[in-house]
Amino acid sequence: MSHPYNEYRKNTDLSRSEQYSCDKRFRDVLNAMKKGTGPNTDLLKKAYDFAYIKHDGQRRQGGDPFLTHPLEVAYILADLGLDSELVAAALLHDTVEDCDCTIEEINAAFGPVIAATVYGVTQITAQETSDPEMQKADVDALSDNKFLKEILEHHNLRALFVKLADRMHNLDTIDCVSEEKQKAKVQHTLHVLLPAAYKLGVYVLAEQLETQCMKITNEPLFNIITDRYQKLLNDNYYSIAGPEGFMSFFRDVLAVAKPEEREGILSLHFNKRCADSIYRNLPVTQTHGEIAGLIDKQHVPLMNIHFTVSNEYQGEEYRIFMKLYPRLYHSRFRTLIKGFGKAKTTASPFLLLEDRFHNRYRLFISTESDLMQRTFGFGLNGRSNTPTVNLPYLNLAEPDEPERPKIHVYLEDGQLTMIEKGATVLDLAFKLNPDMGLCCKGAMINGSHCVFPIHTRLNAGDVVVIRSDHFREPDKEDIPHATIRWFEYLHTREAVHVLSRWLETRAESSAPPTYVYLKERPTERLEIPMGSTVLDFVLIYRTSCLSGFFVYLNKSSEPAKLSSPLRYGDIIRIVENRSGAHPELSWFGILRTQKARDILLKVLKTQDTQEP
Repeated sequence: MSHPYNEYRKNTDLSRSEQYSCDKRFRDVLNAMKKGTGPNTDLLKKAYDFAYIKHDGQRRQGGDPFLTHPLEVAYILADLGLDSELVAAALLHDTVEDCDCTIEEINAAFGPVIAATVYGVTQITAQETSDPEMQKADVDALSDNKFLKEILEHHNLRALFVKLADRMHNLDTIDCVSEEKQKAKVQHTLHVLLPAAYKLGVYVLAEQLETQCMKITNEPLFNIITDRYQKLLNDNYYSIAGPEGFMSFFRDVLAVAKPEEREGILSLHFNKRCADSIYRNLPVTQTHGEIAGLIDKQHVPLMNIHFTVSNEYQGEEYRIFMKLYPRLYHSRFRTLIKGFGKAKTTASPFLLLEDRFHNRYRLFISTESDLMQRTFGFGLNGRSNTPTVNLPYLNLAEPDEPERPKIHVYLEDGQLTMIEKGATVLDLAFKLNPDMGLCCKGAMINGSHCVFPIHTRLNAGDVVVIRSDHFREPDKEDIPHATIRWFEYLHTREAVHVLSRWLETRAESSAPPTYVYLKERPTERLEIPMGSTVLDFVLIYRTSCLSGFFVYLNKSSEPAKLSSPLRYGDIIRIVENRSGAHPELSWFGILRTQKARDILLKVLKTQDTQEP
């Protein structure tokens, strides 16, 4: 290397093998960037040598040279294809916080963009506050405030990327720190970094981080899921990934397709599922032992398929796939479209496919720009870092909610259990068993023969006997009593999570109806679930109009948006017009009722199988 910093290496604290290892990893960073737009080699070498000098003599807790950390953070971002300034900032991100270095020095050597990124991820010290004796927890909260404000007020999205990659490597090497510090790091990740990452659309790093958190906080569950999932993949290798498997066959279909069928198709990729994604889609009322039995082909789509379409393609993206669909259906794999869904974290729509071997796949169809946004988030485009969304739900006064104190209570068999101070009978029932919680009626406390209500708060040392209509006998059915009012009785985050998930799965069936009218039949009252959109109504009651239509509400002379919610007593007029709305895949994102979704899926399949 040709930079003046090379002379410094002669007296470095690093051994020859450590120097060689760090230099090799830096070459890996440069090579990773060649897959994208290519590296600014001079800038990156300068940043590497600068970090090399500033971190000399520093070691990580595991004993490795500290320089290995910024190199790994830089590699994570380089492998994503991000630009040289962002990767250079990753190499430099700890120089101000941990070394004899200032932001002004970074700005003079590397410019304002890199300096702003490094500043955004640099922690505040107690000496920088107005109170040098301030507690560490309070200083950390101020640092989080500063970081979040950098994103929100100064639109410094680059700092978020560096922070996420930094946390990924820290979690990956967290074994050498105490369990208490591991827990604190994971909680900070879950309550500060991940909400910001998901809201700003940096899904590619957020999903990996969430999986790392799951491995650290619940390793037994993580191992159950990953082991069972890998066994599924191994057992079905030949039908999925083997030489004659579905992956090879799908690629061959594209290769031999006619030019007009391949028009607009950029890429087709198959990806494995992550443990956290699998867990989010499993029933939430199961124990760890029962979860292992649920990881089968019926409950777990085995692969994600990403089908990318050119931005230049004229037409609806899903139609490209539907042109190929008959080849998949009439093949030896007999592939069927089984339904439609949305990824729970990204809200990306997918088609659920199933082959004749009962292997299921989630097919995501995206344009180039959609894929880039879901990979790199909102607003990261060259030097323009302006997020297009806000984060109003983040609490800047207390960005990472502190752990709540615990109390101990005893169960009917004398077993000791810990629960948050302030928890109720209902919280404890959910902690013991989600089904028990959903069916809870109350509890007998400290030998009393009367049943205390579910909202009764527990005290340390209480002996609690839960009363619930949850039956374990196979010939008896549970009797859930849960209602939305139960949120008033809950104190713990875990119980709220279970209840909300349970109510969410039943929201549509439990939604009260509303009544609307067709203009041509003003005396006939039509029932539709509350919250339904204009489009739900059209699909349920006027499917015959789908060759093209406009919808007018009440006395309006302007067509209504298909996503407009219907209100009680609305008068609806539907006008058939070929220049109006036509069925398309994006409609799934508008619909609120399962009945309308099922109708739309049938319509789309019928239309495309009828096309020549």
